[in-house]
Amino acid sequence: MATNINRRLSSEIFVFLHGFTKDSDVGGGGQIAKYVASLFHVPVEQPNLNQPSFNEFSVSNAIHVINKLFDEKQKEHHERIQMNLIGASMGGYIAARYAELYPDRVKKLFLLCPAFGLAARWREFLSDDELEKWKSSGSHSYDGRQLH
Repeated sequence: MATNINRRLSSEIFVFLHGFTKDSDVGGGGQIAKYVASLFHVPVEQPNLNQPSFNEFSVSNAIHVINKLFDEKQKEHHERIQMNLIGASMGGYIAARYAELYPDRVKKLFLLCPAFGLAARWREFLSDDELEKWKSSGSHSYDGRQLH
């Protein structure tokens, strides 16, 4: 039985989507991916969602990164594939959004503390002046401390 499970899992694609951080290993993300890999004996993809850079992070850019990974894996497998998305914090929000946009590409979602409702909570973290500056410039410099 275990052999059949391992054979089935070896053809599945697991993708860990990190939270809102410069480094996917920060905040336990790398540890979560390693644990899943050892638990299921499968490789876990860890795409860098901070493309083209952390300062230019957006959900749209992260979705593009996942689509690029999906296309690469699709070419490797020569058959219709689906991904198992594991997302933590902002990565959980992105995983859920990706599944909403591309349900045929996602087999399962594993969401760990997804950042649902974050946009509605910015007023808790930023002053009116900071929000206005963000609105007028189109970007906001973030170092991670504002949310703690």
